[in-house]
Amino acid sequence: MHRIEEFIGKPLVVLESAAESFRGAEGKIVDETKNSFVIEAQGREKRIPKKGCVFRIAGKLVRGDEIMFRAEDRPRKLKKKIR
Repeated sequence: MHRIEEFIGKPLVVLESAAESFRGAEGKIVDETKNSFVIEAQGREKRIPKKGCVFRIAGKLVRGDEIMFRAEDRPRKLKKKIR
């Protein structure tokens, strides 16, 4: 069975992004919306879009396009995909 995780509080690194300015960004996830993550790095917050990005979150590869829904909907949405 797949484990459905909470991302807030975990380290994030942007591995791939259509926007060059986001590539290589890293920090701790402090908030999540349907379309983005907010990370804290060097005392500042930065909003990173999920669409078109590939992340490493707590050592795991995560494709932003596959998790574009609200964090509260994640268990229900991922359960449907796993079936």
